Amino acid sequence: VMEAVVLKGGKIRKRVALLKVIVSSITIGSGGSAGREGPIAQIGATIGSILGQVFKLDSRDVRLLVVCGLSAGIAGTFNAPLGGALFGMEVLYRGIHLLDAMPVILASVLGATVASVFLGSSPAFKVVGATTWTPSELPLYILLGAFLGLLSVLWVRIFYGIEDLFEKIPIPASLKPALGGFAVGVIGMFFLGYGVMGVGYEGVNMVLAEELTLLMLLALGAAKLMATSFTIGSGGSGGVFAPSLYIGSVSYTHLRAHETEAD
Repeated sequence: VMEAVVLKGGKIRKRVALLKVIVSSITIGSGGSAGREGPIAQIGATIGSILGQVFKLDSRDVRLLVVCGLSAGIAGTFNAPLGGALFGMEVLYRGIHLLDAMPVILASVLGATVASVFLGSSPAFKVVGATTWTPSELPLYILLGAFLGLLSVLWVRIFYGIEDLFEKIPIPASLKPALGGFAVGVIGMFFLGYGVMGVGYEGVNMVLAEELTLLMLLALGAAKLMATSFTIGSGGSGGVFAPSLYIGSVSYTHLRAHETEAD
């Protein structure tokens, strides 16, 4: 999508949307560890591109429609219209003008509204109780940010390392997703019901509800990291946004629990 916006005037092949719906549904629905945000962003962007091409709009308007489609998809997935609009404008359309921002915001609001009609209006994650903080805790949040930044580097390197490993395995490309699926299934057998397989929202909600032990949190973070790497690295279709949220929430709660025990 980013390549299409920057280099191709927003033009994306029409078949991408249909194929992405099918293959992502199969990957995630069968237990593959991946997010649905990446696919719906690509699907929405493709639909926006198709509309621009059908009505023979200029490249600037086609790019804007791509951003609108992507933002609406993200907003509908998370029931977060402002989040979807900001995501699209920040990632795809940097330097956007106020006049161009209005269609993106409108598309995001409509996307979240339509999705809520069919999926309900509840937020994606359920936070139990309110979290309070004091200024003296700010250094701890700085350390937390630094730690999660380093963790993100490790996460990215493992992900691409496994992807490179699958590229080197001397078997037909059509069999590699099956091999990755087998690996995910083996990992998932030990963590059924904790969100390691599939999108993982239920696991994040369990973490937010503080229902898990320290050892389980550590195991879940490692399991989700490896399961997602095997799912997508082997050729499965899905996103890494939700798995990243899962790994980050597990890591934060793990550190927070350690801090509480120390107190």
